[in-house]
Amino acid sequence: MTGRRAEDGAAIAAASARRPWGRDDIGAAFEQQYRGYEEMALRVWAGVGRRLAELGSDVVRSVEANLETDAANASRLNRVAETGPER
Repeated sequence: MTGRRAEDGAAIAAASARRPWGRDDIGAAFEQQYRGYEEMALRVWAGVGRRLAELGSDVVRSVEANLETDAANASRLNRVAETGPER
């Protein structure tokens, strides 16, 4: 997501910097409305990429914690199985 934002977002910004809609009154009116939306969309796109990267790290930590918990519980269950029921 972040890579696509960097590449595609830069292409969008570069294309709009050339003002393909023209520089007449209509083009200026379009520019005034468009620029804010473009900036917001590119900023949000970058933010989504950052959040997804953070989420990926959180998922890795969660999986590691679950694996550690499973291993600890398996060890406890093995000790119980080895000692057998108390009489």
